[in-house]
This record gives sequence, structure tokens and C-alpha cells, in this order.
Amino acid sequence: MFSHVKVGPGVQAGSSAALTSPKISQGDADLVLGCDLVVSSGAECLSTTRAGKTTAIVNGHLIPTGAFQLNPDLKLDLAPMHSNINAHLGEEKVSQVDATRLAMATLGDSIGSKNDDGGLRRAEKSAASQH
Repeated sequence: MFSHVKVGPGVQAGSSAALTSPKISQGDADLVLGCDLVVSSGAECLSTTRAGKTTAIVNGHLIPTGAFQLNPDLKLDLAPMHSNINAHLGEEKVSQVDATRLAMATLGDSIGSKNDDGGLRRAEKSAASQH
């Protein structure tokens, strides 16, 4: 999943400083919060970034995408994904965190880091036990 989020100063509608589009233009992103390394290292995400401008904080834990369901032999390798982001932005502008581990420690499951399998199963069990 890929989302554009713009944050701007409080301005009056119609002024030239108003946020005029919900979409982030090519090379215009200041920050990438990458919960899914597959998406964060992809062309759609990286097209919104610019070396020297954009900082990226990405989940270092690999979460298989829906494409893995259609192609179980799909090779998902962390190294090329990290290399792609680092090459595009420069290593000094990229930080990796284990968001999956942090979500598990703080929320009890990894749904907060993108992977919703465990969280959905837990929610389904909880709902079933309440009936």
C-alpha cells in the first residue's frame, strides 16, 4: 500500500501557500515512512523522493506482499531493496528500524507495522469468543 500525506502550515484557502493537491509530486517528498520495504523500495515510492532532500525511515523487516500469494517462488531479498533505497537517496538519508519487532513489543502483534495476518486472526478469535 502506498499513501500520500501532506502536512503544511495553516494558511487561508486560496492563498498561494495553500496545499493544492493531495498527491506528492515527483521529487517533492521530505520524508518516507516505509512500513513495507517492498513498496518503499519500489519505483512509485522512490519517484516522489529526491537525493539530498528526502529522508527515509524504513522497516528493516521483510513482509511478503500479495504477489507472493500468486507466485510462491517469488524471490524477495532484503539486500537489493535496501541497496535501491540507499542508492537513490544516499545512505546518510536512510534509517532502518525493525518496526515489526517494535509493533510486537508495544501492540502485541505486528499489525502496526503493516503485516496484518496475526492481528486479523487474533481479532477473529476475540470476536468469536464474545459470541
